[in-house]
Amino acid sequence: QDNLNVQIKQQVEKINSYGKQLLALNDKIRSIEAGNIEHANDLGDARNQVLDELSELVSINYGEDVSGAVWVQIEGVDLKAISALRWNWMWMPQLASTLRSGP
Repeated sequence: QDNLNVQIKQQVEKINSYGKQLLALNDKIRSIEAGNIEHANDLGDARNQVLDELSELVSINYGEDVSGAVWVQIEGVDLKAISALRWNWMWMPQLASTLRSGP
């Protein structure tokens, strides 16, 4: 049980890290593309890579808002809300199931 708890905690930390990366990339992309003069293609590719890696951990839904920022939900909950919590017990059963069976 302790080993499983450690694995789950590590997964939650990874999810939070991906959330922080997405927020930073969103800010940079919005800043660059705000004047409609430049496109942040490399940053968009990096953001897509983060989304791909996140989707390997948990089932996500995502889209782009009118400002060009990507929003992400895990099981219907905004990733921002999840990332704001350092340790989110709500995800324990889902992550435990994922760790046992694989993505």
